[in-house]
Amino acid sequence: MDAGTLRPEQVSYGKLNSVREALKIAHTARTVLGANGISYEYR
Repeated sequence: MDAGTLRPEQVSYGKLNSVREALKIAHTARTVLGANGISYEYR
């Protein structure tokens, strides 16, 4: 992006992918840890 070669659409797609991955991780954590998901109790 610093080189100015990325288009705004590519940046948006990268952000969307990051959000999707974070949701997958949260879902997996919730499945493994039960309904509590990621909480202070499991740190």
